[in-house]
Amino acid sequence: MNKIFSKSINEITILNTIRKFGPISRTGLNKITGLSGATVTKFVNNLLKTGLIREDGWESSRGGRKPVLLRISPNAGFAIGVDVGGENLRVIAIDLETNVIAKVTKKTKAEEGKEKIFKRIIQIIHQVIESSGITSEKIRGIGIGISGLIDYKNGVSLFCPNLPGWENVPVKSLIEKEIGLPTWVDDSSRTMALAENWCGVAKGVKNFIFVNVGIGIGCGIFTNGQIYRGAGG
Repeated sequence: MNKIFSKSINEITILNTIRKFGPISRTGLNKITGLSGATVTKFVNNLLKTGLIREDGWESSRGGRKPVLLRISPNAGFAIGVDVGGENLRVIAIDLETNVIAKVTKKTKAEEGKEKIFKRIIQIIHQVIESSGITSEKIRGIGIGISGLIDYKNGVSLFCPNLPGWENVPVKSLIEKEIGLPTWVDDSSRTMALAENWCGVAKGVKNFIFVNVGIGIGCGIFTNGQIYRGAGG
């Protein structure tokens, strides 16, 4: 199993807190997460051993031993991002600090039908991986944004107004079969809102509305630090 998906809730909480607030000390992790000092130390040591985080300098101190700061190790893992739009297909490779390693953009050519679009997506993903120089075992997964109605739990495109024939397409399972990496699929406006919250202008903001203006208009809403999906997803 991919190491990043076999971690405990506490370990994931600590890793996510370091991502959000790093560089941060063990004491800082204790205050933010509410976990005990012993628990923080245990799981920080686990993360250091796997290489997902690293020690990086010291926190200023008025006396005594300076607390060691922790941050994400950017090259410990990578992800592939795919934006399937009515006009363009965009694929990028990023590290764990969301630095773009490689990027390819090509025309979608929606009029050619879903089979050819899907083949083009697969080709571009392979092209990005090859040009990035990243070894396959370091790629943690693929995230795909599609403008339309998406069953995000099952990774199925239910309806895309700008992509004829993309009704009830099991995108997640198709990509995982072809590429062999864990894949998540969601509406593109929601994925863009998530990106802004992780590393963009809405970083650290719990409540905001993201509006995407392209061929159509989409919206992603964050409330209390979570994507709002409504009763029907």
